[in-house]
Amino acid sequence: MENYKKRLMNQLIAAREELNKLPAGKLLCEEKNGRKLYIHAYYDDEKYIRKWITKKPELIKRLARKQYLLLLIDIMERNIACVEQYQQSHVEISAHSVMENMPIQYKDLPDEYFFCNSLGVYDAGMIKEEEMRALRLWAEADYERIDYMEWEKKHRTTRGLKVRSKSELTIAQLLYQYDDYLALRYEEVMHIGEKTLIPDFVIMTRSGKKYYWEHAGLISNPNYLKRHMEKLELYASAGITMWNNLIVTYDDEDGNLDAGIIESIIKTLLVKD
Repeated sequence: MENYKKRLMNQLIAAREELNKLPAGKLLCEEKNGRKLYIHAYYDDEKYIRKWITKKPELIKRLARKQYLLLLIDIMERNIACVEQYQQSHVEISAHSVMENMPIQYKDLPDEYFFCNSLGVYDAGMIKEEEMRALRLWAEADYERIDYMEWEKKHRTTRGLKVRSKSELTIAQLLYQYDDYLALRYEEVMHIGEKTLIPDFVIMTRSGKKYYWEHAGLISNPNYLKRHMEKLELYASAGITMWNNLIVTYDDEDGNLDAGIIESIIKTLLVKD
């Protein structure tokens, strides 16, 4: 809704700017002997003037455009007012918004008292929508990133995210397929004591649990492998451990990634959450 309002405001500004460049007055039309005759009506020093302009198509065009813009501006102004009124009075339909308005004496009661219908069926739809909205807000929020070796990010996902390797590209694309259940951030900076840690992916599930995904691609390189193991130790020092909230995957000896294994991990650990 806010984006729609911004588009309207931009269109309104452009229409007003164009309107200011058009002639004063307005276009009138009279019919005589079966012919339509056009008149330019305007005020000059408070004197009302009418001029025949039937043989001036360019002026007719500009005055016709002026009338169109006047009506367009009126409609856009009314639409903007409607959007603003809606924004002021609209309440998001979600379990959270309903519970916020419940009397205080109800708030200590169990969730199932509120979210089960008269037949005892749990109303998961509203809860799911609220969880998905929280995921979207988390994914769209700003977060701390680094600009380390940006030129290495040569691979672009279908959503415009630039990553460093084909394997990371595969992982991101597979995660996108489950965006009803999870959201991701790429290379979010974490501070652990005095040290900085940058996971390949941070993943938030619908339940609010975070997972950290590391993918290692150059395990044949001793220096790379040493840094990778040091990174895993740093995760462990922060209570982030494998198959609890840390996922670690590797390319095979030929530098390839099995997409089937990645999808299985997503379904087993992330989607069920």
